[in-house]
Amino acid sequence: MYIKPCPEKIRAARRKQGLSAYALAMKAGLDKKAIYRIESKESLRTHSLRAQAIADALGCPVEELFDAPGKKGKTA
Repeated sequence: MYIKPCPEKIRAARRKQGLSAYALAMKAGLDKKAIYRIESKESLRTHSLRAQAIADALGCPVEELFDAPGKKGKTA
């Protein structure tokens, strides 16, 4: 399953912890290009497992950093 990242929230959480994009990538077990692509809005969606790795590395819930599928456009 793929979900939409919130680049600004991811960048803010990373910076709040004093991590570089490279350090976050290493902590999450990802390539540094993956973090760059997400933060630069080059990657419009990412796999849920990658999202979970990023969230875990930042100590945040996935929902705080990524939009759930189908979140936009739903009405109550």
